[in-house]
Amino acid sequence: MVNISVGKKSIGLILAMGIVLAGCKDKSNNDPVYPTDCGNYLVGTYSGSDYCASTGQNYYTCNIQATTTTNITLSSLGGLPVTGIVKCDDNTIEIPTQTVGNSSISGSGKYTANRIVINWSAITQGVPVNCSTTFTR
Repeated sequence: MVNISVGKKSIGLILAMGIVLAGCKDKSNNDPVYPTDCGNYLVGTYSGSDYCASTGQNYYTCNIQATTTTNITLSSLGGLPVTGIVKCDDNTIEIPTQTVGNSSISGSGKYTANRIVINWSAITQGVPVNCSTTFTR
């Protein structure tokens, strides 16, 4: 018969280590982590692809610049330069209603590390258009 003797301090140390290790469970997942300065995080050149029910597919390049930590300008969204508000807490972008030339445009979308998807509506020369645009780096 084997006699194993473990002191109370050793048991306490073993229990404490178990609690610490249990709190360190694997937190790796595919959810990206975004900085609080998400306006600058999105700065760059993107390949854009619009899909509009009325006009079909359109491809172009869009440059995004940050004007503040949460405001950006897009050189082209459906052919129009627009401003957007980036919300770091839920990875969304809002395109508030704005008038550019003879057009009015607004929309909203989501972003990840290398992709932005914006659903938007515009009225161009009195004709309404509903589109979805995907930008990739």
